[in-house]
Amino acid sequence: SADIIVGTPATNANLVVSEIYYNPSGADESTEWIELMNIAGGTIDLTGVSLTGITYTVPAGTLLASGERLVIVKDQAAFAAAYDTAGLNIAPGVFTSSLSNSGEEIALIDATGLVDIQRFQYLDVSPWPAAPDGDGYSLVLINPRDSPDHGIGTNWRSSVALGGSPGTSDAGTFTGDPNADSDGDGLSAFLEHALGSLDGDAGASPESRIQATIGSYNGGPEQNLTITFRRSLAADDVLLEVQTSEDLVSWSALGTQLVSTVSNGDGTDTVTFRSTTPVPSQAKEFI
Repeated sequence: SADIIVGTPATNANLVVSEIYYNPSGADESTEWIELMNIAGGTIDLTGVSLTGITYTVPAGTLLASGERLVIVKDQAAFAAAYDTAGLNIAPGVFTSSLSNSGEEIALIDATGLVDIQRFQYLDVSPWPAAPDGDGYSLVLINPRDSPDHGIGTNWRSSVALGGSPGTSDAGTFTGDPNADSDGDGLSAFLEHALGSLDGDAGASPESRIQATIGSYNGGPEQNLTITFRRSLAADDVLLEVQTSEDLVSWSALGTQLVSTVSNGDGTDTVTFRSTTPVPSQAKEFI
């Protein structure tokens, strides 16, 4: 006997790993799960697709519609006790082994067993988000429909809420006039959407504070220009890029590095980037 795939097979063009709950808070790790998402325009057939790192093979006849997500769990009973499973697309059975708390390589392999759909290593150190590492948040792929490189830490964020959002998205989308400034604080509505503040708060907005300073990286002697700001986790429709310049004309992100990401526990992170150029090595620098 053999399983025959009669529909569109899963490939790296239509299937991503969209969310990972690898280190629940506390000692009990039975609520671990991993989520796959169809980013293509039509239904795909996941028959025989397998995961390594953890061990699981998708049963024959498993179809995933466009935009749909499939949640693969470690323990069905524990997952059902922790989450409202109504309407969730939960894969049959369970995966064996556990997702490593310190990070590991995950491979999503096609039905032939020969072709990687996705292969990457997640980690629990910067530039990877810290909150999913035991604080009760999940690791979420930013803007999964664009299939970003899974192996780059800055393409992931922590979930907005504790426990993550299995089977659905916690991202928000900006609506309205992006250039509006209804509270007159000099910040556009779109920028406030990115920072997680409100375009309507006429008073002081400490959540919109952007701080540039000079500091050392990782306790070393080198001093660098740094910038710290708040980022809305739900704003997946925003591409945030830190750039530096010597003349306010030519800007580049090549000389910047993420230093830290700290969860604020309210759906936002405080992030700090630095210039990789030591302060004494040039007369002027802007970030």
